[in-house]
Amino acid sequence: MLKSALAALGFLAISRRKKEL
Repeated sequence: MLKSALAALGFLAISRRKKEL
């Protein structure tokens, strides 16, 4: 469950970076 949360946070971080770029 913890890994799933980390994966979700990582996915959100990547989407934010893509939007900035």
